[in-house]
Amino acid sequence: MAIGLLGGSFNPAHEGHVHVSEVALKRLGL
Repeated sequence: MAIGLLGGSFNPAHEGHVHVSEVALKRLGL
């Protein structure tokens, strides 16, 4: 099982954070 952590300050969380997460999921196979 692969686990990824996205650290940072997400206040407020926005679509850019979601985009970065989705790209990481695809590229890193998470």
